Amino acid sequence: MGDQVAKPDEGVNNDVLEVKGQEIVDAGAEDTAAIEEQEKTDVVEAEKNTAEGETETKAGEDASSVQRPKEMLKVNRKGCETRQKSDASILPDSDNPHEIRKQVEFYFSDSNLPGDKFLWSQTDGSNNKPVPLSVICNFSRMRRFKPHSAVVDALKASKHLVVEGSEGEETIRRKQPYKPADDRQYQIDERSAYIKGFGEEQSSTQFDIEAFLAQYGEFNSVRLRRADDEKKSFKGSVFVEWADKDTLDKFMALEPKPLWREHTLEIKTKLEYKAFKAQEIRDGKIPMKGSNHFGRSQRGHRGGGGRGQGSRGNYRGSDADDWKKRRDEDQRNGFEDRRGRRDNRGRGRGRGNNRGRGRDRARNDNGRAKEQERPVSHDDGRPKINTSKESEKIMKEVNAKSNTDAQANGKRARDGDNTDTPPAKKVDTKEAVADAA
Repeated sequence: MGDQVAKPDEGVNNDVLEVKGQEIVDAGAEDTAAIEEQEKTDVVEAEKNTAEGETETKAGEDASSVQRPKEMLKVNRKGCETRQKSDASILPDSDNPHEIRKQVEFYFSDSNLPGDKFLWSQTDGSNNKPVPLSVICNFSRMRRFKPHSAVVDALKASKHLVVEGSEGEETIRRKQPYKPADDRQYQIDERSAYIKGFGEEQSSTQFDIEAFLAQYGEFNSVRLRRADDEKKSFKGSVFVEWADKDTLDKFMALEPKPLWREHTLEIKTKLEYKAFKAQEIRDGKIPMKGSNHFGRSQRGHRGGGGRGQGSRGNYRGSDADDWKKRRDEDQRNGFEDRRGRRDNRGRGRGRGNNRGRGRDRARNDNGRAKEQERPVSHDDGRPKINTSKESEKIMKEVNAKSNTDAQANGKRARDGDNTDTPPAKKVDTKEAVADAA
């Protein structure tokens, strides 16, 4: 049994092992090559993934920068060397009929006409008098529209304006006269927005902001808010009046919020802004001012014209609270400002027929007026008689003679006698004032 055991170098089985061994060796060589090839592939893919990862990271950083906009631009109230006023002369010449009509229709619109002192006087308000077209073409925003014939043709196609007159002598007016409305300003505010964060003003600021807002809908006007000082410097904020409230609502609902040159903007409806400022005034954080929604005294709202002109009782947002202007106007009309008097009388007292007399009165049980006790004052509140120099001279002579006669009769002149005091008699005050003047 032991002799029958095959040796490794004998028989077929050995050959089989050799073949199998060769097969194993050959298979190992193929696997090594495959591994090396796979490793090369892995390196290439790893490099590719790294490059893609870096690209994604950069894209993520860019997206992150978009999500985190720059801080809002501010205005230096102390001044800026590079600051400029918006200048319409930088706009290119144009004969575009749509732009011409839009500009002139705005001038005569309900939004602008009642607050435009010059144009309101030219049209005589609701009387709707025609205005020479040459006057309109001389406005700064109109000088770029050329030739004159293009302006005439564009305005003749307007649905809201009428052009009349011979060539070169054209006039323009509204088709429908302006009708005053008590809630006119509220209607404007209801479709307007307050936007802050435009930074320092440059010569193109007005037009850049208009182009920026045009992508969000149609608007009637964009008004740059200015400081109430001599320079009328730009505050960095505007009031934009959209075409209607729906356009305002769509603008307010935008997400993400609009950015101005990658900088954030503060955006509120105008009604929200006015309510916010009113609360600050009530809290004493800011003083009350008489400026309107343009940041300056309302144009054309004092001095006549009726309710359509935005008179104090009907126009919302006018200078109704500007007490300084009302005081100055009252003084020019002949009313006296008594606040500077030594005894502080005359302010808030004596209303009605007793105004300014400085007496506090109370009614007793019998209904008679009873004067309350008060410190003795050198000014008793009685009207003073103005006398001329000639009248004073005569009065002095009369008083001197009376004192001389009293001494001659053995009587001493009373201590209270004053030679400068006029006698108690009727004096023509109008004539006396005229003499003194």
